[in-house]
Amino acid sequence: MRIYISLDAEGATGLCDFSEVEPQSPLYHRGVTAMERDLRAVLEGAREGGATEFYVCDAHEMGRNLSLDHLGEDVIVVRGTGHALSMMAGVDRAEFDGAFFVAYHGKNGSQGVMAHTYYPGVVERVLVAGHEVGELGMNIPVAWAFGIPALLATGDDVLLEEARKVAPRIERCLVKEALGPGCALCYDGQRTAHDLRVSAKRAVLNLRSARDPIAVAGDLEVVFHTPRQAQAAAAYGELQEGNRVSFQGDDYLAAFKKAVRAMGAAAEVEIG
Repeated sequence: MRIYISLDAEGATGLCDFSEVEPQSPLYHRGVTAMERDLRAVLEGAREGGATEFYVCDAHEMGRNLSLDHLGEDVIVVRGTGHALSMMAGVDRAEFDGAFFVAYHGKNGSQGVMAHTYYPGVVERVLVAGHEVGELGMNIPVAWAFGIPALLATGDDVLLEEARKVAPRIERCLVKEALGPGCALCYDGQRTAHDLRVSAKRAVLNLRSARDPIAVAGDLEVVFHTPRQAQAAAAYGELQEGNRVSFQGDDYLAAFKKAVRAMGAAAEVEIG
């Protein structure tokens, strides 16, 4: 049984501030430690449930966070950035029985810990088929497009509520409770490691009862913070009123790839 894991950072155990997940920060080691601890717990639980092979997409920042040591010979890590599928890089490289979304966070504008959507300060809102979503709601349909059921989501309570709305049958594991974008009730690492193992095992064991992947239409909209961002993004879509750019495609993957390129272009304009 092969499992695909998209691994972020902000939703990991104990983290509550961007300084803990930014590579240039002196506190960055805290973020890496938390990511790896949560990942190892999920891997252990999934193995107990019968999973035998894993692809892990290092999906935070530039995708160069994880150490390849001590993850296990059954783990392949997708590292780096620039892939057309972004946080879902590698999902098209093999056939997978299920997908995990680990250490994810709430959408921009929510009260989730370090809430944002892809690029902080760039993306204000994302709508998939008319429904506002965050990174999780953008990425789960990518797995579905390849026929892969979404089995597990981990993060704070805000993220888990988003997961429930996108994929009601997905297994959800709480590692902290949000008190706002920069504050959380954080649980002991041993407690969350236990909970993550149990949830991952249960997700794999419940694979047969998981909801079949849903075909999502190629209809995606992104609202940017500034007109300059929206204008840069419009090279890949159609500019609408209110800094909104729409992306259409024959299917969800086509629209998603356009949106990923557009968000990157918008971020580069602001950096420049």
